Amino acid sequence: MELLTLNAKVRTTSGKGPARQARLAGQLPGIMYGEKKDAITLLINAKELYTILQGEQGEHAILNVAIEDQPDLNGPAMIKEIQHHPVRGHVMHADFMRISMDKKIHTLVAIKFEGHPQGIVDGGVLDHQLREIEVECLPLDVPEFLLSNIEHMEIGDSLHVSELTVDDKVTILTDPDRTIAAIHQPRVVKDETETAEGEEEGTDESGETTDDAGETASD
Repeated sequence: MELLTLNAKVRTTSGKGPARQARLAGQLPGIMYGEKKDAITLLINAKELYTILQGEQGEHAILNVAIEDQPDLNGPAMIKEIQHHPVRGHVMHADFMRISMDKKIHTLVAIKFEGHPQGIVDGGVLDHQLREIEVECLPLDVPEFLLSNIEHMEIGDSLHVSELTVDDKVTILTDPDRTIAAIHQPRVVKDETETAEGEEEGTDESGETTDDAGETASD
């Protein structure tokens, strides 16, 4: 996985007022901690962060946090938490956790499909149940995503975590028996008119169809 640069600077103020002013200036408040170092409050380049979040790696990106005028504080990190506005949805605050490039990390990797399943051609429905799996590896060995060809899948087939292929440097931590996707028969919906007509008709004890008055159809 590529190391992405995120520019920031040390934040010297706190409170809602300064945070609001920072957002208006294209910056977001954040904090970076971990690796037995002191936590640092930051102002992050909002445009760069949004670009990273909208990219292939999203919130699981491996970052190089570059702090303005204080290069001794620079270092690799992962996004630990993103806080969004409860109504508008935009980012309000970001937490970053320092990592060591020579220590394995746990992170999530997206699963993508390629190919058009035969089961879909035959009228089946694809049920995508698991979109990410957890892996363990060194930061630069984290795959951007895992690609699985599902062209061979037919109605009734399932794809499980155990069937995914990863590099020898990557260990999958998710339960291998978890279902990623399955192709089901489409549900058959009864015609409402036919159902209503069927409910109006009844049968007598001899099995003959009766009308609403209880008389046999042959009378």
